[in-house]
Amino acid sequence: MPLIAADPGFPDVTATLDPATQKLPNNFSPAPTSNGWPTGPLLYFKQKYPTKIPHTATIIADLPSTELAWGSEKEAMQHLGYTVLYDPALPATTTDFTAQVVAMKDAGVQILFLEQEPQNYASAIFRDLDQQNFHPVVVLGAPAYGTQLIVNAGGPSAVNGSYLEQASSLYLGEDAAQIPAITTFDTWVHEVSPGFSPDFFTLIGWLCGQLFVDALRNAGTDPSRGSLLQALRKITAFDSRSLLPVSNPAGKVPITCYLLGQITDGRFQRLDDPPVTGSTKGFRCDGTYYRAP
Repeated sequence: MPLIAADPGFPDVTATLDPATQKLPNNFSPAPTSNGWPTGPLLYFKQKYPTKIPHTATIIADLPSTELAWGSEKEAMQHLGYTVLYDPALPATTTDFTAQVVAMKDAGVQILFLEQEPQNYASAIFRDLDQQNFHPVVVLGAPAYGTQLIVNAGGPSAVNGSYLEQASSLYLGEDAAQIPAITTFDTWVHEVSPGFSPDFFTLIGWLCGQLFVDALRNAGTDPSRGSLLQALRKITAFDSRSLLPVSNPAGKVPITCYLLGQITDGRFQRLDDPPVTGSTKGFRCDGTYYRAP
């Protein structure tokens, strides 16, 4: 970050998790974030499970970015009436969550948010939940959406019924028939790395590349850093051809729309979302953005 801050003429197109970098005038993200959390998914689960939200929990990795994100989400939850009973931060190398699962079961946890966990972390938690015969409502986030989650969790029976909320389409292929950009994305991922299964981090890299290219196309016939920065500052609507809800990279406006899904019969499926052919391109836009104090 110091190098980027010291050179404001250098265009930085990244999805950074560092708040200081996010505020730099030369940083542009395809999915801007801020000190806060979108309320749409939280309101959905509050309405669906009003008696369970006083018994909420999570498990996160003790990484600065994860702890920062969870801190913002927790404040949004508490603002909306959730009570978080349990939220340990464990080493990112943790593979056995038996002690945490037993503690949640003893505490009476009824809904478990795993929105900060990648699929390998989440799948290990699912295995221990199943082993302890403990089955709270589980809400997954974008990092857990992947082809290895269900297999590594122990199969469909361990994860069926779990929810997914994320600010992107089902880019692993479930939405491909309606969103051509998914086929383009998956095709090039496999072209560059045959056999590799794309995940959340792959998508973020693709989105950053596309935002850069979109700006470069408008940076003139002899582009420079300066003309590229000018072009980036004019991109106030970006959706990567419906791969994600419309964002505002130039204005650094956080995304509030989201996709809601559920794992059914061992497959991710949309749930209670508007049609992809509609004005919001299949995303729910029923919340706001809670800015943490």
